[in-house]
Amino acid sequence: MLTMRVVYVDDCGPGNTWNVLQNLARQDTRVTAIQLMRNSGQSSATLCGMAHAQGEIVITIDDDLQNPPEEIPKLLDALAPEIDLVMGVPLMKQHNWFRRLGSQAIHTVNAYMLNRDKDLRFTSFRAIRRPVVNAVLNMRTLNPALGMLFSSVTSRIVNTTVLHSPRHGGRSGYTLTKLLSMTMSNLLGYSMLPLRILRDDRRYRRAEQYRPGSSLAGALSHR
Repeated sequence: MLTMRVVYVDDCGPGNTWNVLQNLARQDTRVTAIQLMRNSGQSSATLCGMAHAQGEIVITIDDDLQNPPEEIPKLLDALAPEIDLVMGVPLMKQHNWFRRLGSQAIHTVNAYMLNRDKDLRFTSFRAIRRPVVNAVLNMRTLNPALGMLFSSVTSRIVNTTVLHSPRHGGRSGYTLTKLLSMTMSNLLGYSMLPLRILRDDRRYRRAEQYRPGSSLAGALSHR
C-alpha cells in the first residue's frame, strides 16, 4: 500500500496562504505546513520541502496546479529501477508566447554553455529518489539552481510527458528579465565559463607582452 505525506511551504507570498495551510495541517496529520521567514525564491522553498519530506520517493509540484496532482502516477510509472529522477514535461505548455519563446531560448543557451543534453528538459514537477534528495541537501550553495544540482548528483534523469493546465489564478513570477538573470547565475555559478574567460584573458595578456613593439619585447631584444 502506497503511503504519503504532504509538505506545503509558504514562501511568504501575498494573501491568506499561511492561515489556509495551518488549517489543512490541523485537519490532517499527514500534512505539514512550513512558513519561511522571508520570500526566498522557488528553489530555496523547494529545498526546504525536500528537507522535511520523509519518503523514499519525493514529489515536487508547484501550487499553481498547472501540473495537476492527478499526473503524479505518470512520474512514478516512469521512475524505473535504473532511474533516479523523472521530470514531467508538458506536451503543450499553457504559457503566453513570449514566456515559451524566452524559456526555449534560455534552455538552448544553458544546454550549450553547460554541456547539457539539449533534449532533456528540467521542470519543477519531479519524482526524486531518496539518495538524490539527500545528496542535494548536503550541498551548500548561495543561489541554488536545482537543475544544476540534480545534474551534478546523477545522470540517470529522464522526462515523461504530462498534462499542463491553464493557470487557475495569479501571475507567474518568471518574467523574461528573471529568466535571463537565472541563466546568467547558472553560467557563472555552475559552468566553466568564468574560468575559461580568465584563462583566455591571461593568454591574451601574455601574448600582448611578447608582441613585437611592446615594451617587454623591446627590452628582451636589446639584451
